[in-house]
Amino acid sequence: MGWWSTLRRNIKWSTLLGLGLMAGLGLLTVQAADPSYFGTTVLVSKVATEGGGFSRGDQMSNYVSVAWFNEDCDGSQRSDDPYNPYCNTDVLDAPPRAAFASRATNLVEGMSDEETCGVDAEGKTVYCADIFLARKGSDVVRALTLGGGFTQYPKGDAMFPTLSRDGRWVVFQSASEYAEIEGGDDTPETDIWLMDLRDPDNLRGPYRVSNHDTSTGPDVDADSGNVACRLTADETPECDRYSNGTTKPMVEYPHPVADVYWQDLNNDGQVDVYTEVFVAFESIASNLDIQDGNGHIKDIFLGQASDKGHSLEPQFEQRGSQLLTRAPTCDQSGQPTAYDRPTDGDSYHPVFVDMPGKAQDGRYLLFVSRATNLICGLKEHYPADDPNARPYARRANLFLLDRDNDGNGTYDEFDQPGGVRIYLISQNASGKPANGTSEYPAVAYVEENGQPRLYVAFQSRASDLAPINLPEGKSADDNGFTDIYLFKWDLTNGSIQERYLVSVPSVPLDDESQRPAALANLASYAPAISRDGLVISFHSYADNLIEGDTNNICPYTTGEGIEGTPTTSCPDVFAHDWNARQTWRVSLTSNGQQGAPDSVYGGLSATGQFAFFASYADLDLNNETPIYQNVLQIYLRDMGNPPGNPNVQPTFQDWGILHLNQGGEPRLFTVRFLGNLYVSGVTFTPKDIPNGENPFTFSHQCQLDEEYGRGEHCTFTVGFNGGSVPDKEYAGEVLLAVKRQSNDSPRTVRIGVRAKTAYYGVLATPNDLSASATPGSTLTYTFEVQNAGDLAEDLTLRDVHAGNGSWVSALPEGLENVAPGNEDTRTVQVQVRVPASGVSVGESHVDQIEVCSSHDPAACMVVSLTTTVDQFRVFIPAVMR
Repeated sequence: MGWWSTLRRNIKWSTLLGLGLMAGLGLLTVQAADPSYFGTTVLVSKVATEGGGFSRGDQMSNYVSVAWFNEDCDGSQRSDDPYNPYCNTDVLDAPPRAAFASRATNLVEGMSDEETCGVDAEGKTVYCADIFLARKGSDVVRALTLGGGFTQYPKGDAMFPTLSRDGRWVVFQSASEYAEIEGGDDTPETDIWLMDLRDPDNLRGPYRVSNHDTSTGPDVDADSGNVACRLTADETPECDRYSNGTTKPMVEYPHPVADVYWQDLNNDGQVDVYTEVFVAFESIASNLDIQDGNGHIKDIFLGQASDKGHSLEPQFEQRGSQLLTRAPTCDQSGQPTAYDRPTDGDSYHPVFVDMPGKAQDGRYLLFVSRATNLICGLKEHYPADDPNARPYARRANLFLLDRDNDGNGTYDEFDQPGGVRIYLISQNASGKPANGTSEYPAVAYVEENGQPRLYVAFQSRASDLAPINLPEGKSADDNGFTDIYLFKWDLTNGSIQERYLVSVPSVPLDDESQRPAALANLASYAPAISRDGLVISFHSYADNLIEGDTNNICPYTTGEGIEGTPTTSCPDVFAHDWNARQTWRVSLTSNGQQGAPDSVYGGLSATGQFAFFASYADLDLNNETPIYQNVLQIYLRDMGNPPGNPNVQPTFQDWGILHLNQGGEPRLFTVRFLGNLYVSGVTFTPKDIPNGENPFTFSHQCQLDEEYGRGEHCTFTVGFNGGSVPDKEYAGEVLLAVKRQSNDSPRTVRIGVRAKTAYYGVLATPNDLSASATPGSTLTYTFEVQNAGDLAEDLTLRDVHAGNGSWVSALPEGLENVAPGNEDTRTVQVQVRVPASGVSVGESHVDQIEVCSSHDPAACMVVSLTTTVDQFRVFIPAVMR
């Protein structure tokens, strides 16, 4: 069986390689994780450099898509045991392929893709985005070209890639022309492209699939994909363009724009790219199919690779592409008789349902639409739509297209009664459209007791979807934010069997109600789903989904903030096991430390073990301290088998900055088991602790070498007693060793702890003052003091020469509770009295005032006061004669 038709739930993995597809194709080295650990996080968007190091991508990388299969593992899904491993867990192997978009110029060794699309509003150069592929391979780094005579870099953005579930095909939008290659294009519009990835040494494509009906003219009349276009008053597209003329993608509102499936229609064990590969995509073009009667309203089409000189004719050669989003003609009973009318709203984000082991690939298509005429009898029940509103406030719903509703094996019989059928997925309990925006579908096909189900994950701002797991006392999802849902759709009777709210905290321990304690306190977006439908990932601005979410440094405090709410909360990537009712954070370092700032747009492997995502934070395995990068990078995290097992909360403890010898409250960690595991060890290892210090305390309540079952838990506690060295980080790790079977080799989860002693410093200005005074007189010196340390504290003042000839006559005892920084500047006045005798004119005397930290006696600053004795002045009164 070929690698593209296999499935793996593996534990260990070695290396990743990245392939730059558009700007010439190169293989990127990604460092291997230590196979004795899981919960590891590794940077993907980087390239090897001379000397064995690596460089991060120098520009944005985002919008990752993950194949469900990896390359070496055979196995089949077992519906009776969703956590049955698909592969031997001791096999050292890699995650599946992942595609992503990047503007980086340095991700292909030996090549620099500096093709620019223009400049941004600040005048900075915008490098054109390319598509890259992360895949398993050796550590050899080499650059490849696309072949086919195409030797130039792209001249437009390539964005929003989607990999087929088997990893063989990738589809994406691009404004580049690719006019020199087979299946290329010489028109300026953004098009949808297909590439065959089966043989990395001999890539085929890209092939244009957004082809037009040749009877309408020589060219496509508008863009395809997610582009920054709007309709003018005369219903023609007006698009934002770079200075080189190419259309800009809609990066402020990203989503996948196409999906791909293939069928062996000829039953020869081969796949012909021109006749047996099909791509669903979104487009505002009006001349892709002559049946498209709604002008430049966005629709979903089905396309195939352009033959451009090839001997075989694609199925849609004459018509270009086939229109899939059609509205029904309804009979008097409210049933569709044919789908032969244009839709009245945009449709976008198509997703095919993967049907493992079945021939119906491509039969079911999920998509999002603003249309109100796709379902008979519901037009008056849709909420109004404001085209000028923010995307989260516009009308949008999820629909399912069954392209073979009568089951006769023939797809797209739109003119036949019962031939096709469109269903509303985002419906409330009464079957009416949801009262809020519902978008971004992700789907898994699952058989429950022999019954076919679709597990549909999506984001929705609706409050009337009636999930079964609302918190106690809640009758609706009334937080006012977009949340993540999972609906179980019964394919047999076309109805929703269960409604579940995903973006919620884990169910509290020993809570028999199986309900979360609260709703999310901010918005969540962009779900992805594992093949068995159990694990859903998403990113969220909420900070109450897990313990210890404190990365509140993001600047969403101006304008609309997040859906109208100003916040500093940074988005993180999370995962949720709806069966176990458990949520955990994905965007972490390998020892559980949170990243800052944003982490977004995750994708999952088939089993959910591997998650790819984009982040500004430095989460690499070899750098445990997050560093603000200001450039989105792609990361990979191994979440274990089953994913999230064990779920340790919190994942990291940071007591923050503490005064010398100040301890932190002991932290209780809870280890929740999502599947059977043995705990073989729980130990604590301090790092780089000064000799003689023992700042941490540790204890655990886990039963060693005893098997814990799904739903059980144990705990451990770490305390910090305080550190004696200023400005020092005190760190350590809890090493939790677990194994699936008693005779397995253990794998270790790392849970980090950290505290830092404060830096202490004093700033006095000016620190050198001078003045003159006559004998016996008193003068006042004035200077300002600031706390230059990390924490508020009392500052002491001392006359250095007190009792040893000092002229200081008055000095404050100290300054209380001085806050750090320049906003709490204190004024200090010191009085100096010149002796009445025993001094001579011109004599200078220096006094010194020492200002010190009350916690660190070595953190001081000295202010010098130089007083010069002035000459005597005798005043003789005038005498009147």
